[in-house]
Amino acid sequence: MELVQPLFVSLGLSAAADLARHVGWTDDAARWDAEARRLKQATLFDKQYGLVHDGRFIKRRKVNGDVHATVEPTADANLPPGTPLAGPGPFLGPDTSSVLPIALEFVDPRGNLARDTLAAVEELWNQRWKAEATVATT
Repeated sequence: MELVQPLFVSLGLSAAADLARHVGWTDDAARWDAEARRLKQATLFDKQYGLVHDGRFIKRRKVNGDVHATVEPTADANLPPGTPLAGPGPFLGPDTSSVLPIALEFVDPRGNLARDTLAAVEELWNQRWKAEATVATT
């Protein structure tokens, strides 16, 4: 489960409900609004699959509900030397996609969840990119 999936579906259902109300489809609008709210609540608060962990948005959960924190690229990935993903360590968080619920006002941008998420994303300024991390041109 990845954060942007329920985020965009919930926002899309809310937008569709608004449009449906404008054309008189009140039953559809009510159903889509209810599903948008249900998905938002699950994204924010579900104990096993919610995409908030330690007070901030996370990028992804595994099927069993554990936070999916690392990726192991295969040997044939041909990643340029020095790229963060080519070395050891957690690579899925923090992630810039975690600010989308804030930017799109899925949550209060002045609230604790937004503040703590943005504080975690601040770590991205310190990626260990090296000047020699370039792709070979041969």
